[in-house]
Amino acid sequence: MIRLYRENDWPQMLELYNRFMTADRITEEFFVQYILLSPNFDGQGVFVDEENGRIVAWGMAQIVRRNYDIWGSQAEKLAGKGFIFLPVTDDLDRAKALIAACEKYLADAGGNIFRSGAPGYTLFANGVSQELYPVVHRAFEESNYASCGISYSMHRRLDNYKPSEEVQTLYAERLREGFEFKVCEYSDLPAIRRMLENSDLKGWMHLPIRKAEQHRVHEIVIAKYQGDAVGYCQYNYFDNPERIGPFGVDSSMRGKNIGTVMIAKLFDVMSQRNVRYAWFASCAP
Repeated sequence: MIRLYRENDWPQMLELYNRFMTADRITEEFFVQYILLSPNFDGQGVFVDEENGRIVAWGMAQIVRRNYDIWGSQAEKLAGKGFIFLPVTDDLDRAKALIAACEKYLADAGGNIFRSGAPGYTLFANGVSQELYPVVHRAFEESNYASCGISYSMHRRLDNYKPSEEVQTLYAERLREGFEFKVCEYSDLPAIRRMLENSDLKGWMHLPIRKAEQHRVHEIVIAKYQGDAVGYCQYNYFDNPERIGPFGVDSSMRGKNIGTVMIAKLFDVMSQRNVRYAWFASCAP
């Protein structure tokens, strides 16, 4: 039986999530902060499938109406888009029923475009991996959703990492042109703010703020040119040490392989600090 969420449901929901979403496990603290305390959380859009008094599956839908943080513009960029969180189940019929419940909620709430995945860091899996979650992938297909991206496995080991000769050549060329690639220091934060605040990367400002609050600015690598920050990347994304992101380059400097060299620098830093693997959640061209 599918019913609406109740406030005491979340411990069972978290346990189910970590049981079924084996490649995307999360902590209790993360679940509470980035689902239950999200400014866009709406219990009317959360559905649980209950059997004999126990939750056996659940799903969630969300329309972004408020920014995640004071620097963001998600509510403006995502206006009218409804997001359906991956149904937490390995049963095809349950998954399809949860998707249908989420669709009805979104339609009643005024959504005009529905997609699965995450509108930002308040939700977890960015897409449906056909290999890892075949039942959920099939449930979306049979609910008439089309694939808009493909998930790849990176398997990037960082033991004794060394950039390729091509990247080493690019690095030398950029250095000769006056670029600098460095681990962030507190004195770099004003330059990072200028870059983010005055570019299409503005919504990232919460990231260096969070790193500064945690005394982890050393987990940021930046690219600089003539004293200005022109690129940003980081690892240990929301307490997942191996996860890289986000990363980006100021629009005025794109097309110069700044991002390639900057990420190679980040890999090198991670390797020296004994982080064994690196992975990205998603990347758009």
